[in-house]
Amino acid sequence: MHSHDAIPQWQIQGNTGTQRSAEPNAGFARLREKRLAMIGRRDDAFANAVFDSVALAANLIVCPPLQLQGVPDQLFRLDKARLIHDAASAPDKTLVLWNDGDHCLYNHSHEKHCLTADWFRQKPVLRNRGSWRGSLSPLAR
Repeated sequence: MHSHDAIPQWQIQGNTGTQRSAEPNAGFARLREKRLAMIGRRDDAFANAVFDSVALAANLIVCPPLQLQGVPDQLFRLDKARLIHDAASAPDKTLVLWNDGDHCLYNHSHEKHCLTADWFRQKPVLRNRGSWRGSLSPLAR
């Protein structure tokens, strides 16, 4: 194995995708192309290994998160959304589910935009450009 073949051990805040990477060749051609572009290599097995190695660091989510989730979404499954919601350390967190929602909730577009606008309007800390515990991200300190 060459040093450039090593799989990085990444941690990201929140968005980790499915429990295992969605199978990019099983109806997710655009996802496959985006994943390959992100790693800079046209190797599906390597891409799967990279994305499967991503560690969830939801405890770093200290600002109030709003999660909008389609229950049947197979690119970002409900079990991961619940995991992030439960692990977020912010006391004010919201998870909204649509039983028939697609991945981007395009089939509930107006509703999701109104809900998001109402949610932001109810957050005086965000509305007044203040901060949540000093920073919207602990990594920004």
